Amino acid sequence: PPRAVAEIGTDGVYKMIVLCEDDAIAQRLRPKLELLLDAGAELTQALPGYIEVVPTGASKATAAAALLDRWGLTWSDALAIGDGQNDVPMLREAGTSVAMANAKQSVRDAAQFGCASNADDGWVEAMERYQERALDRERLAEEEARRAAEIRQEQESAKKRRVSKEEGWQEARGRASSEFDETHVAQDLILYPELYEDENIMGNP
Repeated sequence: PPRAVAEIGTDGVYKMIVLCEDDAIAQRLRPKLELLLDAGAELTQALPGYIEVVPTGASKATAAAALLDRWGLTWSDALAIGDGQNDVPMLREAGTSVAMANAKQSVRDAAQFGCASNADDGWVEAMERYQERALDRERLAEEEARRAAEIRQEQESAKKRRVSKEEGWQEARGRASSEFDETHVAQDLILYPELYEDENIMGNP
């Protein structure tokens, strides 16, 4: 026969499931269960009449984040498909998110796109329609990273050219202010014409 939770040892228990005859009962029961929880647990729901008690912070999103980190990916690379309340954290994080037609409105609101219901092969539809979009996002991110690296390299090169020109300008200025050297002056007139427009540093004709 069923036993009360108080009669069962809780060491090593990470999840509890409360099954109700229908979702109306579950919705009436849920507020009462929330009053019994401490800071270390929270409620979520995957199916009608199906209430889950899980550790605070434990969700599909935290599990998916751990996998993405292991694989060297980010949320922008992820395609998430869901139909239950317990999918909402994951749908909100994923770069591409799709809710099934049989999902509640709160779940559909958390997703970017929608698809057919489970009974109508919605998962297949979502994969066929949005998997390529998720891959495109990954390629776009790679392209943006490559372009950012190119811009940094161009900026560094421009900085080096400015430093080099400044050093050359100082050297040419010294020549213009000292002894006349026809070869150097001809070269400096091409590279630094503004130098010879300054009468204050024209040392020789």
